[in-house]
Amino acid sequence: ARLAKQILLLAKSYGSVHGDEIRIGLALAQEDLAQLLGASRQRVNQELKGFERDGALRVEPTRLVLLSRDKLLAAADR
Repeated sequence: ARLAKQILLLAKSYGSVHGDEIRIGLALAQEDLAQLLGASRQRVNQELKGFERDGALRVEPTRLVLLSRDKLLAAADR
């Protein structure tokens, strides 16, 4: 839930809208996200993969792409 909330905040602050997607062009490594959350990089990786499986976001080499704000909001409320 904390990672989902952080991604939503990053999307609001640094995201750019491209059609139905919101691209977060901020170059943050999984290690950086882990440090922000006080979590392990492995845990962040697992959660990101789960968000990808759910169709909430896509992880690209230099950015995160938010595909479904609603799905990420649902994850943030868990």
